[in-house]
Amino acid sequence: MVERPWSELDAFGAQPAAGLLRGGLPPALLRDDLDPSFYEEWLDSYFARDVQELFRIEKRAGFLKLLQPRVYGFDTGFVCHVRGWDSLRAEDHGSL
Repeated sequence: MVERPWSELDAFGAQPAAGLLRGGLPPALLRDDLDPSFYEEWLDSYFARDVQELFRIEKRAGFLKLLQPRVYGFDTGFVCHVRGWDSLRAEDHGSL
């Protein structure tokens, strides 16, 4: 994974803390508030479009439990969502 330079956040008018909390996907990053439904809808869409048909996995809940420890880490917004964070503490920055 390529690390995103903090300077790119300026182009979106976002602060570094917002970039960590919301992640790098523009629909989440550009919002004025944190929208947990964005991440749920994205995961639902991913499951329906890319997983269920290809791998014949029928139980979404089991798949999401398997998915959460590994795949969601591609975007810090998903990490924050899965951990239930709606704000960041200084000690959270290290794990992101």
